[in-house]
Amino acid sequence: MDEEYNMADDIKLLLFVETTLIKMDEVHKGMPLRDEVATDLSAVRAKVQEVKDQLSSMQVVVQANDEAINTLTSKADEANSHLAKHTELMQQILATLQQPILAPETSFNAEDPRDDDLPITSAANAGDMEDDDEDEDGDSPDLPDACEDLGNDDDEHDNDDNCTIQ
Repeated sequence: MDEEYNMADDIKLLLFVETTLIKMDEVHKGMPLRDEVATDLSAVRAKVQEVKDQLSSMQVVVQANDEAINTLTSKADEANSHLAKHTELMQQILATLQQPILAPETSFNAEDPRDDDLPITSAANAGDMEDDDEDEDGDSPDLPDACEDLGNDDDEHDNDDNCTIQ
């Protein structure tokens, strides 16, 4: 045994191991335990699942809203099409109403106020609604019923006041 035991080397080695273990303890002191990590990891997994569920329900709502928006857009386009047709029709009506009306010239002349086309009726026959056969006096139906003395004579004793005009 040729070699001699050197205890100083072993002490150096022991100091090195002790320093390494101290450093390992310092590093591990800030680290959580395995059970704590497992609990935190399951809480994170539950939260992720909750977010996934909310995302799925939001996707369903977005799809429903997208369908509703497409339906409303289609109806709005249809209403705009009808509105355009009605607008065009109203513009045509307005253009027609704004055109001047061509009226035929009247045959009436202000210098000639007579109208030869109107029938002329006798004033004597206008109020005579009685039957011509019942004429008691024998007067002509074309002549007015006149009292005997309505002339221009100066006869004061005539019976002019008893005459009635029909």
